[in-house]
Amino acid sequence: MPYSTGPVSIARLPSGNDDFLAFVRFPAGWSRSQPVVYEAAEEFVILEGELRIDDQCWVAPAYGCVAPGSVRRLTESQPGCLAWARFHGSPRAVKAEGAVQTADTARTGANRLRPAGALRAPAPASWSESPRRLLHAFPASETWFEPAFRPSHDREAGRHDAIDLDTLAWWSSASDLPSRPPTPSDTPSRSAIVHRISEMQR
Repeated sequence: MPYSTGPVSIARLPSGNDDFLAFVRFPAGWSRSQPVVYEAAEEFVILEGELRIDDQCWVAPAYGCVAPGSVRRLTESQPGCLAWARFHGSPRAVKAEGAVQTADTARTGANRLRPAGALRAPAPASWSESPRRLLHAFPASETWFEPAFRPSHDREAGRHDAIDLDTLAWWSSASDLPSRPPTPSDTPSRSAIVHRISEMQR
C-alpha cells in the first residue's frame, strides 16, 4: 500500500466485474500520514482489530463506506486489523497535496454489526443479534447485512456475492468466476454482508 509505513497482506477475490475485492491484513502499528484520494468508493468490514481514518475509528465488527474522491489525511491501525474490502473500481491511491478535507463516510459512519452489549463477546452466534438492514445504496448496487443469508442461484435473486461473517468464507453467484459456488441445499443460513446488483441493473 503506497505512502505507508510498511506492507499489508492482501488476498484478492475474483469479482466478475470491475470491483476490487480482497481480505487485507494490517500489521500492528501500521499507518499512512500522506493524504490520499481514491477515485472509487470503498466499502469495508473490520473483522478483527480496528482501523482509523482521520477522526473516525471502526472497531470490529463494523462496516464502513468511504465516498469516491474523499481525502484521507491519516489512516492507521495501532493494534492491527483484518478487513474485507471492496473498491467499486481501481484501488489506486493518489497523493492529495495540501489536503485539509476529511474523509466522507457516506452516512454509514462506524456502523456496528452487533449491539453494543455484544461487542466484547466474539461468539459467532452473536452476529445474528442484529436485524437485516441496508448498509449502503449505490447507483447500480446495494449492500445489506443479512443475519440469516442463504446463497441462491435463482435468476430472480439477481447477481450477488457475500462474505460469511461466522467463517469468513466468500461466495458469489457470478457464473464467470473460476469456481462453482455451493448449491443452496449445501449451505446453511449464515450472518453475512451481501452485495447485490440493483433491480434496475438486472
